[in-house]
Amino acid sequence: MKRESVQRHFLKIIAAFFAVSLWFYVLNSEPVQIERTLSVNYILPKGMAIKSFPEKEVALKIKGSKAFLQNIFSNKEKINIDLNPYYVSSGNTFKVKFFANDIVVPFGVDIIDIYPKEAVIELDKYSEMEIPIKIHFIGDSPKERRLKDVKIVPKSYIVSGPIEVLKNLAYLETAPVNLALLNKDDGSLDLNLADIDDRLSFITKSKVKLLYKTILSKQSNKSL
Repeated sequence: MKRESVQRHFLKIIAAFFAVSLWFYVLNSEPVQIERTLSVNYILPKGMAIKSFPEKEVALKIKGSKAFLQNIFSNKEKINIDLNPYYVSSGNTFKVKFFANDIVVPFGVDIIDIYPKEAVIELDKYSEMEIPIKIHFIGDSPKERRLKDVKIVPKSYIVSGPIEVLKNLAYLETAPVNLALLNKDDGSLDLNLADIDDRLSFITKSKVKLLYKTILSKQSNKSL
């Protein structure tokens, strides 16, 4: 038993020696430089939204051992910027500076440069509004048919964001709908919405469906 215990301790010492040797080899290997981008997460004051168009990501120039850099920032890490202190000291409009110290990197890795180094922030009151959805038709109806009835479900979405931006949003437009596709007596189409302002987001968003009815042109002429 004593001999087996000695052997186990000896193996542990050997393993520790190789681990330390490998660690020093990695640390002393030739450093390399790479570039990475990180998304910026702005922590907002309560009841406020960002009205300006600040930087959404920063570019980093990083230096360190190749072994340490291989999987760095592989988990969609973000740089968190708390806007509360700036808001308290400067009001609705201010500049935020990005510092390498705000980013956590492994031991043996250095951030050489960060770009951009600052962002201009303009805050506005946060609000939510119900905005109607408008169909964007293109093209012509089939020659033999005439559009009789059109309905869209849902009719509106609740959108959130800076109040001044929301006030200027009269409606949400769908992606283009070709009238030539409306060629059945009763039919439906699933629609996408056109891109909206980056400063806005949807509170509720379900699939948009277009319901329609058409009649034959000859029938419509007879009824007249």
